[in-house]
Amino acid sequence: MRSIGTLGGGCVEAEARREAVGLMRSGERRLLRFQLDDDYGWDDGLICGGQMQIFIDIPQTSEEARLFRKVEELLALDTAVLIATVVESEEPGVALGNKLLFAEGDVILGTLGTPKLDAWVQDEAPESLRKTEPVLLEHPQATVFLDPIYPEPTLLIAGAGHIGYALCKLGAMIGFRVVVVDDRADFASEDRFPDASEVIVGDIAETLARYPLNSMSYVVIVTRGHRHDE
Repeated sequence: MRSIGTLGGGCVEAEARREAVGLMRSGERRLLRFQLDDDYGWDDGLICGGQMQIFIDIPQTSEEARLFRKVEELLALDTAVLIATVVESEEPGVALGNKLLFAEGDVILGTLGTPKLDAWVQDEAPESLRKTEPVLLEHPQATVFLDPIYPEPTLLIAGAGHIGYALCKLGAMIGFRVVVVDDRADFASEDRFPDASEVIVGDIAETLARYPLNSMSYVVIVTRGHRHDE
C-alpha cells in the first residue's frame, strides 16, 4: 500500500488510512467525522482540538476516469479546474461520489445527479475558483465539496547568482515550476540548477519580454547588478 501526501499525521491519519483500505476492498465511499477532544487520541498527546471531516472517495466508473483525464489535460494547458463531489446525500439519484467538473471556457463534464443540483454548483463554481479555496456547501439535495485545482505555478528567476541559486531550491521545494534565466552560461547551467524545470541562457531583458506569463506566473529579478535589474 502506497501513500502520497498527508492528512496531518498522528492517529487521525492512521484511522483514515485504516478505513480507506477497508473501503477500497468493498468499493464503498464514506464521509468520516472526527471530534478531537480530551478523549480522542489522548494516548498520542493530541491536544489541538477541533473537528475534521475526511471523505474517502473510491472512483469506480469509466466516466470518472474520463473526468480525471480531463483534469490532467486542462491543467497541462494552464487552465484552473473545479471538481464538485457529493459527500452526503439521501436524495434518489444523487449518489456519494458523483462528480461535476467545471473549468474556465464553459467546460463542464459529469453530473451530480440532478439538473437542479448541477445548475446550483455551476452558479457557485466561478466564485470558488476566484477565491482559490475549497468549500463545503449544503444543498437540500446533498452536501457538495467544491475543490478548486490550479496549474503548477511558475517561478521565473532572472539572475543565476547566489540569490537565484538559493531561491530556486526553495521554490522547487514548495511546489513551483522554476525557470532560471541569465546571460552567463557558466552560471545558468542545468548542473548548477538541478532543481529547475528549465534553464535559459540568453539576454535577460529579451527573454523576459517574450516569456509566456499568465496569472500563475511569478517573476523575481535578482541579476548581478542594479543596472541589469532595471
